[in-house]
Amino acid sequence: MKQTIFYGWRIVLVALIGQFLSVGSLLVYCFGVFVKPLAEAFKTDRGSISLAVSLVSVGVALGSPIAGKLIDKLGGKKVITYALIGMSLCLFALSRVNGPIISLYIFYFLGGFIGSGNSPLAYSRIVANWFNQHRALAIGLGNAGVGLGALLIPILGQYLIQSADWRQVYIILSLACVLIALPIVSLFLKNTPEELGQKPLGIIDISSQPSSAISIGAAAATRTFWLLSLSILCVAVSCTGIMTHLAAMLTDRGLSPQIAAFAISLFGGASLLGRIANGFLADRFHPPLVAAGIFSGAAIGILLLWLYPTGFTVYLATVMIGLAMGAESDIMPYMVSRYFGMRSMGTVYGFVFSAYTVGAALGPLLFGIGFDKTGSYQWPLLIGLGLMILAIALMWLLKGKEQQE
Repeated sequence: MKQTIFYGWRIVLVALIGQFLSVGSLLVYCFGVFVKPLAEAFKTDRGSISLAVSLVSVGVALGSPIAGKLIDKLGGKKVITYALIGMSLCLFALSRVNGPIISLYIFYFLGGFIGSGNSPLAYSRIVANWFNQHRALAIGLGNAGVGLGALLIPILGQYLIQSADWRQVYIILSLACVLIALPIVSLFLKNTPEELGQKPLGIIDISSQPSSAISIGAAAATRTFWLLSLSILCVAVSCTGIMTHLAAMLTDRGLSPQIAAFAISLFGGASLLGRIANGFLADRFHPPLVAAGIFSGAAIGILLLWLYPTGFTVYLATVMIGLAMGAESDIMPYMVSRYFGMRSMGTVYGFVFSAYTVGAALGPLLFGIGFDKTGSYQWPLLIGLGLMILAIALMWLLKGKEQQE
């Protein structure tokens, strides 16, 4: 009898494509190419324009708990579908804005709020439904779409802006949501294997899972929830702060712009690899210890940037920090699914994902303030190192926990 490929791997591919065109790729990572044309169009400074991308993070942080609850209630596919349509409308609206600048802020905030339904939150929930065995790897491969989007969408956006008006680029991104991602999601994404008369890959010990859905109040009453959320917050502050200021940090210390650019590329590539590597390892070893090990590498990387920011050490440091940033995005949904069970994964993950988003918003801001106050990145790096060490300690405290308390 001819064996066919398990349909769950097709779900992973759909998740990868969907996250390539997710809120992170289209509104956050691509934002840099719009800064100059938007500043010129609105006749304002770049700092005022940059507030828009911060509002995306605020929108995602506020929208994720709501999206998570809806995913558990309605299913991820329906939430993703509505989010794609909403994001498309927001991107089209951005192509029409003329002023005042608050109109730009509103649509970027709404894009983040609505786009929280088209993020790793929704796709990870669906992928987890399909996999008991190889779940961490499957989630990591699906989430790799975010890393690919971070690498390729800005390059595509810059090319389009050079050959077309920035308003047309927003229209192209809007159409990508409804003409590429939406049809693929509609045709091929299935919430559960039961919809096709299949079963999840592998067998899970039912006795280790909660027998009913867990409320966010019950989850928040556990040590597990707070250890995981605070660890994720610490890593997000540290890694996103370094990533955002890396070019300025290196050129301030006399390194060439070419070295800085290559280091940023390594950071992005390592982040992509970190999602997959973490998934591979977390399926085979205790996940908190895997995370603690990868975060320890990042702590060493930050220390190298603080002590020896030259030559090979810069490249090594950025790879180690990038691996942690990628692993963090994969470890969140996997650990939530294992510790709190599948029935409440969307709800609980929505709040944990908010912690990550808050950290991602705070990191660049705190590193910028630290530089403005001290005239260098030495103190911000030291604080980032302290936060990474705290994250490792919190993961270590999780090492003995196997399921929801």
